[in-house]
Amino acid sequence: MYVEETGYYALSSDSSMDTFGDIYEDDFNPMNPFENLLSQDYRSCSYEDFKFIVYLHTGTKYILVVTTSSPNITGNFSILTSGSKNITLNPYTHVLTNCFIGQKCQFYKKSIGIILDDILRDEIQPNMTMTDQTILVKINAALIMIMFVGGLINSILSIITFQSKDLRQVGCGIYLLASSITSFLTISMLTVKFWFVVLTQMNLSIRVSVLRDGCVSIEPFLKLCFYVDAWLNACVAVERAILVFKGIKFNKQNSQRIARWIILILPFSCLAQTQCLAASFHESTLTCELFANVSNLTENMLPDADITTMIVQYKTRIPQVFESEATTIQTSTAAMSTISACINMTTPAGRAPTIGWDFEGNLNDRFLIYNGTDGNKSTYALGRTSCRKCLNLTSSLNQSVYINATPYIDLRYISFSVETWIKPTIVTDGIEHVIFGQCGSLAGYSCMRVSIGNPGSMTFLFRSDTQTGLHNVSINVWSHLAYVYNKTAGTMSLYLNGTLDTSGGSHGPYYGSPTFFQIGNIDMIGSIYYDGCIDDIFFYPFARTASEIAATFALG
Repeated sequence: MYVEETGYYALSSDSSMDTFGDIYEDDFNPMNPFENLLSQDYRSCSYEDFKFIVYLHTGTKYILVVTTSSPNITGNFSILTSGSKNITLNPYTHVLTNCFIGQKCQFYKKSIGIILDDILRDEIQPNMTMTDQTILVKINAALIMIMFVGGLINSILSIITFQSKDLRQVGCGIYLLASSITSFLTISMLTVKFWFVVLTQMNLSIRVSVLRDGCVSIEPFLKLCFYVDAWLNACVAVERAILVFKGIKFNKQNSQRIARWIILILPFSCLAQTQCLAASFHESTLTCELFANVSNLTENMLPDADITTMIVQYKTRIPQVFESEATTIQTSTAAMSTISACINMTTPAGRAPTIGWDFEGNLNDRFLIYNGTDGNKSTYALGRTSCRKCLNLTSSLNQSVYINATPYIDLRYISFSVETWIKPTIVTDGIEHVIFGQCGSLAGYSCMRVSIGNPGSMTFLFRSDTQTGLHNVSINVWSHLAYVYNKTAGTMSLYLNGTLDTSGGSHGPYYGSPTFFQIGNIDMIGSIYYDGCIDDIFFYPFARTASEIAATFALG
């Protein structure tokens, strides 16, 4: 996607399917779905389709990724856009139908040779001979062949040595003979894999079946040899320890018999550990599902007649090809893959927060760094939508949350913003009710808190430095509050439901020493507990703009 004018744009889908969407800036890497992620919206709990309000810049490429709640869903859907100028939508060219070792399909493996593969992936020149390749490719080819020759000589000498029956009177000799054979197979398969990667990328006309067969044969067999060799060396060490322990009572015949059984069973035991770490390739449909069947993050590569299952890292997301239109995109029979049916996180518009608490049945920071600790048995209630939850605090029970994770956030001499959705039950009782704060000491400019003050308006305090709102916050309804401190301008700005409530100058800077955050109270001051529900708190180490806050409120 490209825009003609920088500004906020709305994008939504219209379909008979439950659709979810993500927008990426510059590039989409399916192996890391959070890389370059600009915005995401999963509205399935109350809406069937996604909706974005996002700030887009001219001259920047954006990628819209659309997925459904269930795998292998086929149907029509439209993309609806609106904004100050037109959005140009072009087909996304990185649609993948099959994946295999050596293919440039943005897939990465954690296995033998992965570092070499990663180095060579972008160095190999397609449709060129070996003599025309880069010096890096030639050096690696030379090193591989030197390793192969050296390993071959070593393995042959070892095999010749342990062919002697005198050296195989105990299990150690049998293990070492088998290890010599697996060492030869390992260095041979490593060499085969290297040349397979090089030759298949040099010749792009190689049949898909050859590439796919390489994935399901070379890598698993290479890892099988590696695992077997490692276990054989371990068996040698174990038998030597037993020999030292038993001394003259050591039974050589039992040792030989056990060694033969272990060598027979070991390859089958190690087979389940071999993995072709890329995706799931469906032979019958010749399709490659990214991150399919994510019940856990690691699955064994045990191919059946149709599916080759491989290690995945995240939920299913397959980029779609759209037919470009001015403001509406229509697709036909485009199969899309899965993510979870109801994701309870919303992403604020504009620049991303540093910390975000969603309160979906826990006190975890969405980035899993600044997780909270319950102060006095806090509970959860129904959030802003039917599938969301909120943190329900009761002031009479002295309930609050402590954010003790380190390093503490240093607020001194910086701009920052705090945004939250709240549903208070008490606001006009003449008592301040703290939503969020950090209090290093009770000295002036050293105790920061955002709260609902007396008689019920928004209040932003640096202890003796205060900015009070003009309008009261309503009780028993959801309100969006944003507190913005701009150090450069020396202003505190308060936004209620996306609109500037008030702003004042000559504020700050904040001097308080870094310490823990607290949600729902400031213990150092006393009993100024919040009463009601909190559904999202976002902290930003910069001053949010009015347009960013308005767009976040519009997302709901």
